[in-house]
Amino acid sequence: MAIRIERMIEKNGSYYWQPSKSLRDMGWQPQRLGRDLAAAIDRANRLNGEVASWRKGEAKPVTVEKNVERATMGHVVRRYRTEVLATKAKSTRATYSSYLNQIELWADDGRMPVRLVDRARCVVLKDALLTPPDIGAFETNGRKLRAAGLDDDRAALWLAHHAGIDAAIALLTGPPLALAKEVAPVILRKPALKPIHDERIYRVRVLCGREARPRLHRASGLLSVLKSLMRFALDKDMIGVNPMADIEIPEPPARQQVIPAGAREAIAAIATAQGKPSIALALSLGFNLMQREGDLLKLGASDYRELLPHEVPAEARPALVGRDGTVRGFALRQHKTKVWIGVPVIGELREQVDAAIAAARAGDVKPINPPVIIDEDSGKPYQAFKFQRLFRKYVNLAAERAAEAGDVALANELADIEFRDLRRTGMVHMFELGVPDHFIAAVSGHTLERTKKILEVYGPRNTRMAASGVAMAVTQLKVRAAAEARDGEQEQQA
Repeated sequence: MAIRIERMIEKNGSYYWQPSKSLRDMGWQPQRLGRDLAAAIDRANRLNGEVASWRKGEAKPVTVEKNVERATMGHVVRRYRTEVLATKAKSTRATYSSYLNQIELWADDGRMPVRLVDRARCVVLKDALLTPPDIGAFETNGRKLRAAGLDDDRAALWLAHHAGIDAAIALLTGPPLALAKEVAPVILRKPALKPIHDERIYRVRVLCGREARPRLHRASGLLSVLKSLMRFALDKDMIGVNPMADIEIPEPPARQQVIPAGAREAIAAIATAQGKPSIALALSLGFNLMQREGDLLKLGASDYRELLPHEVPAEARPALVGRDGTVRGFALRQHKTKVWIGVPVIGELREQVDAAIAAARAGDVKPINPPVIIDEDSGKPYQAFKFQRLFRKYVNLAAERAAEAGDVALANELADIEFRDLRRTGMVHMFELGVPDHFIAAVSGHTLERTKKILEVYGPRNTRMAASGVAMAVTQLKVRAAAEARDGEQEQQA
């Protein structure tokens, strides 16, 4: 009687393990088992055992996707990624994917039946996300780390809390792994110690005071994605009601930071002195073009062109024309919105851009489309993480120099600055100058409705705006009084 082993077939004297189409779709690949029947049977049985373990959610080959049961949260997340997330911009996919991973972990690693995710369970999750962490020991150790000359950062505080303050100081000031292995071998073996990798310590600057606050942005983002996910499950008839439908999602406080001219100049001066004029150029472009960081870093010389007469209104041309009699600017297609806009570049910024492109083309190798913001170390466009790290470094240095010089006001202005604040700063700057909303929208690339919302949130109702408003009212009153006086004179003459 012929021996029959599941998924094993024979062809031309050789044996093969042949998974079904559904298994192949999940990443299982056909395997050649050789000509020896006994060995082929043994190998086929082992592969079938791996499939069985995989179906239970246990170990799996690297190339095989995780198995999820239908009607589970894992199944909903997988369909959501395929049917909804795939249509969104890359940056949005990355953000949503991070939240979806957390939601899967919360839902018993995706094994929880979706019907069990009720309103009460979602409320418990919301409450947990909004509960501030207890950082008593972290705060105490933070003071000791400062006394040792170390910054308050997550790696240092984590080590101080779990390994002791002396071990943390030794780990962060001595040869990273050589000394660390002697000081805290048990700590090093803990998988949670992610700041130590290879032979360096990745430091993430997070002040103790910020750790004490609930992560409203993170909580709002995760709950919003969960609400969207459950709405998707409702639309696909996987559940009868969206448990997140009437749960209020906390709105994180909108960032109000704008970067004053003095702070921008201080950061640019530090970057230039450190041999990174590209960061200074990025500051100017971020403020003037009001584009996303990712879009700015992708700018190439081919995006910088002359704006033709029909693109520039005749009344605007005198203010925009350069020394060569032309108007030049950037033609931008924003990565997220896909909107094409042309933004003129004038004055000192135009000189900076011209110089940067000329320098990029001055070498032996003359690239056709060199990056405008070029990493001086590699001669290539910046990687996002490096650009962000350098920008943060120069902001901190500028703040330290200001504090050392006794300029407390400037040091405070530099606190908690992020590169994305430049976009808001540019919009608010134009708003303060009285530029109409629709002109600001044309530069930033937002819709008019979105621009109005941004200016409503971020447009400062400050003394400058109040003074401008009063001055405008006074001017209008004078105009009206003059008009009324003229009317009176005309009536008398009549």
